[in-house]
Amino acid sequence: KDTLGPVIVSIASVPVANFTYSPTTTQCGNTPITFTSTAGAGLAYTWQFNDPASGDNNSVTTASPSVIHNFKGTPGILTQTFTVKMVVTNSAGCKDSTTHQVNINQLPGHVLTGTGQITFQGQTYFKQCSTSASDFTFTDQSSPVPNLNYEIIWGDGSPGFTSTASPVT
Repeated sequence: KDTLGPVIVSIASVPVANFTYSPTTTQCGNTPITFTSTAGAGLAYTWQFNDPASGDNNSVTTASPSVIHNFKGTPGILTQTFTVKMVVTNSAGCKDSTTHQVNINQLPGHVLTGTGQITFQGQTYFKQCSTSASDFTFTDQSSPVPNLNYEIIWGDGSPGFTSTASPVT
């Protein structure tokens, strides 16, 4: 009869995922929000922000328990809710996850068209080639609704244009 000696079984504990974020009040999009895991040390953290508009920053894997995210969302005038998920993994490969809802005030859309509009390297510019004074006409094409406040920076050091009505000339 064959016998085996004692067998030692090690059971790795499962991490318990949880996190906090700050500020906890509803912020405007593009406001940095810090997310901090309270699951303990020595873990790997994967954060999923459910914010496709943030591009490569939509998901982050790191050894740091804290990350900062700037939500982009979709343009609008309402509040947008994001389900943030954190997955923690210990050195034995055991995982746990949790989610929290984060509310963000949408950033307004900004589409301005007008006289002499061109696109150069992905940026919109307006040009007028003339040896005499010229007028520019700008039209608000923002969605979902027109913006109420405007600032146009001319880029040449002259004073900008600020208005609380639709821009015209």
